[in-house]
Amino acid sequence: MIVLSIVVPIYNESVLLNELFDRFEHVFKDIESSGIAFQSECELIFVNDGSTDDSLAQLIAYAQKQSHVRCVNLARNFGHQLAITAGLSVATGQAIVTMDGDLQHPPECIIALYKHYASGYDVVYALPERQLGAPWFKLKTAQLFYAILNKMSPTPIAVGDFRLVSRRVLDIMNQMPEQHRLLRGMTPWIGFKQGHILYQRDCRYAGKTKYSLLRMLMLSLDGITSFSSMPLRCVGVLGVLTSALGFIYGVYALYQHVFLSKTITGWTSLVLLVLLLGGVQLLCLGVIGEYIARIYEQSKQRPLYIIDTIYGDHASS
Repeated sequence: MIVLSIVVPIYNESVLLNELFDRFEHVFKDIESSGIAFQSECELIFVNDGSTDDSLAQLIAYAQKQSHVRCVNLARNFGHQLAITAGLSVATGQAIVTMDGDLQHPPECIIALYKHYASGYDVVYALPERQLGAPWFKLKTAQLFYAILNKMSPTPIAVGDFRLVSRRVLDIMNQMPEQHRLLRGMTPWIGFKQGHILYQRDCRYAGKTKYSLLRMLMLSLDGITSFSSMPLRCVGVLGVLTSALGFIYGVYALYQHVFLSKTITGWTSLVLLVLLLGGVQLLCLGVIGEYIARIYEQSKQRPLYIIDTIYGDHASS
């Protein structure tokens, strides 16, 4: 029986994979010495998310050398959240850890996660106490995003994807078919007993971050639309307020014309009103369009990801 599964998505990380492999080997030795499980009772699942460098070749070679390692090769790049989802779908452990492969999530924290889980938790988050080397702009925008999202959403959104979940939580997660996935929101939504540990988030060991500002904005948009209908309510309120202001202005103009025999003249006020109303309408249509686009994507019912091949000792290739 597999006691512990570790899922690590990989996208163009060839420059740091050897260091990552070494760190995991030390962690597995510590797991055995701590009495949590033998190495044969653990599995390490790498998900190659359409890498264009030498990452796949290194992962295959490592999986062929180590019986506890598997490599799930996706047919193309599906994105970070879907790569994790693919790894979770093939994980067989009773406890499952997800983490990034850039060594900002220290593999050594896995033991602390497992011990917290063993004390009766179904979900254990690893929350960064300090983030070394992170740009000030990225830290502040991330803090702002989580603050806004947690205000808008009835479900608390966890920070990051470094966590451990129990088998029963994973079974429920695998039944959730939404296309635009934010696992850090789906996990708290499931419930059960949830706790956390603190860790020091390291600098990226090598290479460049795969989350550009645009991809971070898209992830933020997925989080807002997946876990909150507040934007739609705000659009409704904005429409009511705009209509009320227009009605008040109309009454004022009518009063001026009928009772004071004054006609309000001037194209400036007219142009400003048209621009204001047009802008509000386009904003409302844009927000509604984002939700409709997600309904459209979901209605296609396409698979979330496509697995090309699974490499490893107990996998068919």
